[in-house]
Amino acid sequence: MPKGVTTHGMAAAQEFVAMVGDVITGPVVFFALGPEAAAFGVIEVGGALGEHPDSPVSLDAAYDVRVFHADREWHWWWDQRLRAGRWSVLDDALAETRGWSRHGTIGQRLLRGTIIETAGNWTRLHDGHSRPMWVPVTTRDANSDVAIGVVEYCSVDEPRGRGGEAHGNVGVIAERLTTLRGVS
Repeated sequence: MPKGVTTHGMAAAQEFVAMVGDVITGPVVFFALGPEAAAFGVIEVGGALGEHPDSPVSLDAAYDVRVFHADREWHWWWDQRLRAGRWSVLDDALAETRGWSRHGTIGQRLLRGTIIETAGNWTRLHDGHSRPMWVPVTTRDANSDVAIGVVEYCSVDEPRGRGGEAHGNVGVIAERLTTLRGVS
């Protein structure tokens, strides 16, 4: 954990955002998974949870939290084997220090579900199989989709042959979430 972050789950994410408030100039989006719920939300500069249509959202038992904005992602997860929380930060500069190259432009993944409701800057999706989920994004109409931006980082395999040559295989080694947006 970063120095000073001592809590778990959502509380750890809020504490982290409060500590790096000088780097983050606006609200950031989070996606959290817990044993009883999964939720998107907003953390304001300073670490306070933003307004949510289902307030209060309790994710104290979250075991995976991804806090992201256009340039960086902070990922916290509970490592069952170590019985401790772990974290990582990913941005273009860090990826470059690891020898990873950015794969093209920002891609997108569609979030599964049909828009069933909107409220302010939030859209509620339901896929017919799991609980409906609020997403902090505005959409044009009920026929729109919601997409999450993704940056993929690639790496080339290490030299392994007798002569030290690489095989030339390239694979996606990491991905970073960037933004949410409505798409028509």
